[in-house]
Amino acid sequence: MAAPMMSRVREGTATIGLKYEFRTAMLRAQIDSGGRVSAYLDRRVSPQIGLSFCGDIDHFKVTPHFKS
Repeated sequence: MAAPMMSRVREGTATIGLKYEFRTAMLRAQIDSGGRVSAYLDRRVSPQIGLSFCGDIDHFKVTPHFKS
């Protein structure tokens, strides 16, 4: 009896990102081929105080919650 042939599946993800530095802030963002988008903003309000904001969404895993 011959062994069954196993097919190989290649999986990969391509990601592209950016980083932009302002005088008092820094923005980083990226998007990948899996539908994930993320962003990070770091803002310096004063030398002692900084604020950070981040967000992330996975477009392929999001299910809409609409009622008909």
